[in-house]
Amino acid sequence: MSRSAKDRAAFTKSSKWNKFRKWLKKERQIDELYNSGVLAFARSDYEGAIEIWTEVLKIDSRFDPAIEGIKSAQNMIDMFQKIRDSMFLEQ
Repeated sequence: MSRSAKDRAAFTKSSKWNKFRKWLKKERQIDELYNSGVLAFARSDYEGAIEIWTEVLKIDSRFDPAIEGIKSAQNMIDMFQKIRDSMFLEQ
């Protein structure tokens, strides 16, 4: 293999490695944020969970667990609001 062919092969390998490292970093960031949202949801911090999962969607707009999590958290907020409203009406 000539020197320039070796250089190109090394560059291509390096370029692929860098792309992989960037992808892996992004995946780890998504996982950390998503899990933080799960913890917020488990603590009944539904607004916080929505904020965190919205950050996930800024990184990957097609990350289904965050999309579904936001829907679930919003449903919980709506349900508790209905309960509060009904309790207020009964007084």
